[in-house]
Amino acid sequence: MFGKKNQVHITIDDGPSVQYTVTLARILKAHKAQATFFVLGENMEKWSVQSKALQDFQLGNHGYKHINNWRTSPRKQRENIQLVEQRFPDIEKYYRPPYGFLTLTQLLYCHGKLGIKMWTLMTYDFNHYKTQYALWKRIQSSLRNKRCVLVFHDNIKSSKHTRWLLNRTLLEVRSLSKETAVYS
Repeated sequence: MFGKKNQVHITIDDGPSVQYTVTLARILKAHKAQATFFVLGENMEKWSVQSKALQDFQLGNHGYKHINNWRTSPRKQRENIQLVEQRFPDIEKYYRPPYGFLTLTQLLYCHGKLGIKMWTLMTYDFNHYKTQYALWKRIQSSLRNKRCVLVFHDNIKSSKHTRWLLNRTLLEVRSLSKETAVYS
């Protein structure tokens, strides 16, 4: 799962979006940070211009649509993963299930084909009931671990917090003498 110690995996789910993808890519580039964007196939098609902003980053499969796999038939679960593989063959062979709901069907489908990548901390950047400071304290605590995988989001729901939290996280990564990394 991880390479060296003291690595932080910055992952960003649900994009690309028309509003924030370019901004998030600029923040990452300004910090010279690596990141993995777990993209939705339908958003890649809808926002093809914004998708180009991701060309310098690792891309993973988050499904074609952001479906709840626990409420979806096994056939539709497989199709949701396969559509991304078929329409975007250059996306890396990594999969993250929407909502983190991994089913046996997905596990069996991915076995030997796609690496399943979860996280060590959901940042809850989409939670409007929490202050940025409260969310930041959780991230800061997680960054003290030797290795961590953080999940941020690229969508309208997370817009209140993500940009500030991502920037603050990358400043902290540098101050802790850690490095950002992608999957290999």
